[in-house]
Amino acid sequence: METMVAMMIVTIVISMFMTTFAYNNMQQEETYDISTDFLNGLSISEGRIIGLDPDYTVKESERRGYHSMTIHIHVAGTIHDIDLETGTFIQNCNQEIRNGTFMLTNEKGDRFAATYEVVAFV
Repeated sequence: METMVAMMIVTIVISMFMTTFAYNNMQQEETYDISTDFLNGLSISEGRIIGLDPDYTVKESERRGYHSMTIHIHVAGTIHDIDLETGTFIQNCNQEIRNGTFMLTNEKGDRFAATYEVVAFV
């Protein structure tokens, strides 16, 4: 009887070890963090979105290890279409996407809702 109990304990311990070993060695998908901190510095002036460095997408891509990235911003509720598109689109690459809404202000202090989409080509 004691031998059977000892063998069961050994079997359970080996099973736990193999489960932990297999879980730790599973291939995990790489996740990329897409920064949207640049949105805080944007505003509208003379019908254009200003405050984004023209080389931002290149610098951010190099810093984070992307092949490239694009940024598209569209302001809603204005008489004129106010858009900002920057970056380079690359085909046949995986894409990490972050999008949402935020508020932009103009030189008068008026607030406008805007949508953004940031695509990182990894």
